[in-house]
Amino acid sequence: MALDCVIQRLYATICRDPDTGEGGLVPTASDFHAEGFSRVDNIRISNAVKGSVDRMVEIDYLGTAKYQAFANGAGTKRRATHRLLLRIGYFAGDNHNETQMVIAADDSLIGLYIQKLDNIHGECEGICLEKVEVDSSEVIKLDSQRYELQMSLKVQVY
Repeated sequence: MALDCVIQRLYATICRDPDTGEGGLVPTASDFHAEGFSRVDNIRISNAVKGSVDRMVEIDYLGTAKYQAFANGAGTKRRATHRLLLRIGYFAGDNHNETQMVIAADDSLIGLYIQKLDNIHGECEGICLEKVEVDSSEVIKLDSQRYELQMSLKVQVY
């Protein structure tokens, strides 16, 4: 599935390799928080146990915003703009003010980094990733100690 490949590339760009612990983005602010981003598998961030949620990353497919025909030298192609929701969990404990600053720094780091296509790791067969755009972001308080940064993405492929 072609879009699955794009999602896997986003995970590989943002998160550390689960086997080696290497790669991924290095957060600029890591006081009181995990030193890197990790991919969530088989659990939702909202169900993760307290501290285990810290800098866990989850990407959800939200649907297609539009399809559009365009012409190039090889004929007419179809461009699709898909909507994704990038979620990152944070455990604040009793460090709520520091956590807010960490979330803001991560929001900026990830948002600026993934919008430059040269930064996205890997390639997909049969699909061309044309653009990644951060539409908006929002911080959701999950409970008295956990937060979630939600980044709404538009991913354009053909």
